[in-house]
Amino acid sequence: MKNSSEPDAAGPTTGATATEPASPAPGIDRRSYLLLFAGLVSVGMGQSLMFAILPPVARNLGLSEVQVGVIFAVSGVLWVLSSPFWGRL
Repeated sequence: MKNSSEPDAAGPTTGATATEPASPAPGIDRRSYLLLFAGLVSVGMGQSLMFAILPPVARNLGLSEVQVGVIFAVSGVLWVLSSPFWGRL
């Protein structure tokens, strides 16, 4: 009896032929997908850099902890509001 976790003799069914690789997402070409991925990675790296650098800079500028907290909160809210837009791309 065949185990359901074993692939077929013809191989796994991914919807792509042996000569044509599967698309990263339906309806999007590879170049657009890579451009979107690179953009999101860049934005994520920028956010991480801001989280690491902002507190010492804020102390030098004389900002209170509440003001720095508001900056981080606004950043998070903007991520939440922009996520559906990025998801539809």
